[in-house]
Amino acid sequence: MSESFAKGNKAFVNEDYEGALEQYTAAISAEPNNAEYFISRSIAQHRLGHYALALTDASSALQNAKGPKGTRALLAKAQFRRALALVELGRTEKAADALREARKAGFADKKAWAKWAEKAGIPVDEIAAVSPSASSDLSAASDLPTVSDLPVASDVSAPFSTSTSAAESSTTVPVSAPNPASTAASEPKQISPVAPFLAPAKIRHEWFQNENFVTVSIFIKGLPRDDPNVVKIDYHERSLSVTIKLPSGSDFMLELDPLFAEIIPKDCKHATMSTKVEIKLKKAVLGIKWADLEALDGNPSDALQTISAAPAAGAPAYPSSSKKKHDWDSLVKNFEEDKPEGEAALHALFKNIYKDASEDTRRAMVKSYQESGGTTLSTNWEEIGKGEVKVSPPEGMVAKKFEI
Repeated sequence: MSESFAKGNKAFVNEDYEGALEQYTAAISAEPNNAEYFISRSIAQHRLGHYALALTDASSALQNAKGPKGTRALLAKAQFRRALALVELGRTEKAADALREARKAGFADKKAWAKWAEKAGIPVDEIAAVSPSASSDLSAASDLPTVSDLPVASDVSAPFSTSTSAAESSTTVPVSAPNPASTAASEPKQISPVAPFLAPAKIRHEWFQNENFVTVSIFIKGLPRDDPNVVKIDYHERSLSVTIKLPSGSDFMLELDPLFAEIIPKDCKHATMSTKVEIKLKKAVLGIKWADLEALDGNPSDALQTISAAPAAGAPAYPSSSKKKHDWDSLVKNFEEDKPEGEAALHALFKNIYKDASEDTRRAMVKSYQESGGTTLSTNWEEIGKGEVKVSPPEGMVAKKFEI
């Protein structure tokens, strides 16, 4: 990984998209066949609203992903980025085709795919039925972007070409070339088998929340903790984008857009652990209860409620894969202050009675207690006020005066 690409990632995380664009371009100049670099620059172009250029970079990434160093994850990401740019450009029919190819290549984020599939006009029944396919013909001509799809990129230094093997014939398709005529002499390249990838079904993520944070855990083992380029996370007020380089060499992606409610990007953080990547999202409005990670209708305000105001019909239930259910209310009860017992409880009772009593009741309590030597306590002033209260020791005991 080049230094320019690492700087571009850092600028992107800091939302300096212009700076990221400059660094990604430098990285592409040094490695013009690196699909990942084109994908990253496509995302930066998209964030800046340069949708035509985002499409160009995504298409170049797709072409490179079909080469010897390509992976299914890169193919899926490139097709997905092409689809997003095509939707923004109003070319929904081609966006739908790109989304279908992304799913065939194993695009993992079903919610993000469904969201953009709906924008691209893919029928609802098809959205529900589409699933990743492990047997996609990577060299099929239908996989290739056409020249009409691609605005010309001014900074791509060399044309790219690929070959198809249908009926033992080769077809060369130029992509993102500044001079299409120069591709006529280009030699087609043989496509090598792509690297293996980790099936999306093997990676799961869960989430829970408290009043201040929403915590997302992505369970992946064997990630290095000290390599900042393995986990790339982009925090935005209403979206989260996660890309993780897997030990197998492929990428895992998680796109949450829009989030259920706003977050504070600068206060969000993540940590790479031995079994998972843990992401903590700081809530912009503290105490708000999220019903889900994403707002499927784009407007979660009607569903917002504070955690303290949540219905108390049952015990709190948070998303978890654990089969054992916990009664969290019982934990709170265990920390309640111990109630006084024995003589302490009796004194506490008398204090409460005296505190809320009338003046006659207080006089009766003081008089009866003092005159009886602590053997009688009465609240009836009409009876106690008639005369001296006699000492009444408990049965089996004799009262004696103490003389000094």
